[in-house]
Amino acid sequence: HGCDLAPPAPAPPPETMEELASAARLYSVVNSIESDLRTICIESRKKGKGMFTQLKQGAEKVILKLRSVHELHESFATHRNNFTHRTKVLQDNLDSVTKATTHNSIDNDTNYQYQYSEDGEKMTGEFMVKRLDELKRDMQKKALEFIQESLNTLRSHHTLQPFLIACATKSSKVTLLALAAMQRLLSIGAVVGDQPGTIIGTLRIQAETKDQAVQLKILQTLTLAITPVIVAATTNTIRLYNAERRRFPAPSDEK
Repeated sequence: HGCDLAPPAPAPPPETMEELASAARLYSVVNSIESDLRTICIESRKKGKGMFTQLKQGAEKVILKLRSVHELHESFATHRNNFTHRTKVLQDNLDSVTKATTHNSIDNDTNYQYQYSEDGEKMTGEFMVKRLDELKRDMQKKALEFIQESLNTLRSHHTLQPFLIACATKSSKVTLLALAAMQRLLSIGAVVGDQPGTIIGTLRIQAETKDQAVQLKILQTLTLAITPVIVAATTNTIRLYNAERRRFPAPSDEK
């Protein structure tokens, strides 16, 4: 069962390159969401009937679906490790060339103006700078591909479904886990289309709870969920306004 799958390895530490840092943050969120799903599975198994059976099945499906993200990350991590090694070697060689060239500029000794690659290729400082830039751009591309493909998986309506069901169980522990997970999904842009509206509708029902911890979590989640709705409504209003201006231009627009 999905609940019994071994937990994934912890997310890597944030990197200095912006795209690598974003990829690391996203994968950290994925691991946190999976941890929430596993706990929801365990709690649902304890209850063992009715809505909790449906909840457990839904959570297990998402856990299995997240396997594809872990596979993507495994490939991405290989690229990242290769990038880290190759850029370190190149940077060390470039630093040596720069230092040696500066110290020996009076003698104009060209033997100090290059280094050799691991394959025995002669590398000038100019070549190494260019190669470092190529490696960086390639790594940025790999990171963005990982982020986009992971988000494509997370944006499925199946991902959100167990958390919506969890909110309807009236179990404070399960509801808090679901709200935390939805906050994480919202924070990385994994909730799209009409999904924010669906979350808002679910939270309006849950707002009747007397549990203060749940009430606070609902308010926090609402703040995140309502933002894309407002942005979408504003964008649509501007689009309609511009369309009307094109159809019925004001006198000043016709000059």
